Amino acid sequence: MIKKFTRKILFFCIYHREGTKTMHYIINKIEEDGETPRYKIGSNFFESMPALLRHYTTHYLDTTQLLKPVIK
Repeated sequence: MIKKFTRKILFFCIYHREGTKTMHYIINKIEEDGETPRYKIGSNFFESMPALLRHYTTHYLDTTQLLKPVIK
């Protein structure tokens, strides 16, 4: 599940179940002087949210990959 939070800095949070734990990963949306926004999670940058999500379906967030979205 992804939730959008708006404060001074725009960020999103991925809630991801790993075994019996629910993990929270913060994604920062970075906008600089009219440039295309970038999304940062940890030390990785992505050009779009779909690119970030595609990346983590084949790479590990921590101990598992993203498998499918949760429909609410």
